[in-house]
Amino acid sequence: MEEGRKTQSDDKSGSQPEEGKTEFQWHIPENIIVLILSKLPVDSLLRCRCVSKSWRSLISDLSVQTQKAILLNYVSPTEVQQQWTITSIDNEGSIKDLQSPPLPFSRKDPPYIWGSCNELVLVSPSLSSYMFLWNPSTGYCKKTSLRLPTIHIPPVSGLCHDPSTGDYKVVLASERRWEVNIMVGSVKSKSWTEMSDRHIPGNKVNYLLQGPTVNGVLHWVAVTEKGENIVCFHPRLNEFTKLPTPSRKAFRRNPIFGLGVLEGSLAMVLRMGEGSSKGKFEVLSMKECDNGGSWTKLFVISSPLGNILRLEPLICTKKGEVMLLQDSNKILSCTPEDGSCREIFASPSLVFQVAMLADSFVAPPNY
Repeated sequence: MEEGRKTQSDDKSGSQPEEGKTEFQWHIPENIIVLILSKLPVDSLLRCRCVSKSWRSLISDLSVQTQKAILLNYVSPTEVQQQWTITSIDNEGSIKDLQSPPLPFSRKDPPYIWGSCNELVLVSPSLSSYMFLWNPSTGYCKKTSLRLPTIHIPPVSGLCHDPSTGDYKVVLASERRWEVNIMVGSVKSKSWTEMSDRHIPGNKVNYLLQGPTVNGVLHWVAVTEKGENIVCFHPRLNEFTKLPTPSRKAFRRNPIFGLGVLEGSLAMVLRMGEGSSKGKFEVLSMKECDNGGSWTKLFVISSPLGNILRLEPLICTKKGEVMLLQDSNKILSCTPEDGSCREIFASPSLVFQVAMLADSFVAPPNY
């Protein structure tokens, strides 16, 4: 073969397929790609986002079905240094430690979780710092221009969202000298507004109990001298309203043991009947609570739980079990068919902060 001479097989550019042969171009329909991607865990999806711009767009719009609870708890290996961990429990029943948000804190001083909404968690490295919006799925954390006000610890807190303006609002409530003081912070306007407990409907509030955010609306339990009410803070109106509760003629004191979210609906645990808290507990849910929905009984917890103070619904697993947080330091798994419960996780000391969310790729807003 002479030097520089090209054969037909050497020249690939512009060549036509030989007679009798067909060129195949692999093409997978977009709906099939979305179906395959939806089966992958989030850590795999994060790597897949790097494949191309089209894949990044597809994955960013993907609805991930993994619901999880984020638990921040102390562990004390020695008497000198107190440490902390962040644990997640998802609807697969998987329990694992999470990487901490990239905040300027030390391992000795834990971050503070102030609430969660739209798959974002509001955290701060101290009680006098700026607040950060953190996505635990992606690890992305954005500093806001909202600095924590002077508050009395421990406050009741929550994060909610106004879809009409895109604003996230932080609600803090603290008790001092038998008065409940409420602060509402706007992440978008970088300002705080003070409110009194007179803005909460019903009888005078003795104290408030933590509750979840459902569809952008914050829910708390307001404890008064005449009983308990579920109150909602609406971020668009900047006002509290009262949610209807089940008929409770048989209940005396502290019938509401906790609020939570089960399969996207507000859920509540009530003690059944009068007497000691060693009795049975009833789990109820309310769909479309913004439209004055009614409560539906889901199941009854028949297992004896002893003397407990709090019992909050956390998450429904894909196997049909319901996980509940007992007294801020134990996770129970309950089988609705027979009401039996078993302990699946216990904190070495105290789980004192909880956030509920689903895996997502949502990013904090740029205001």
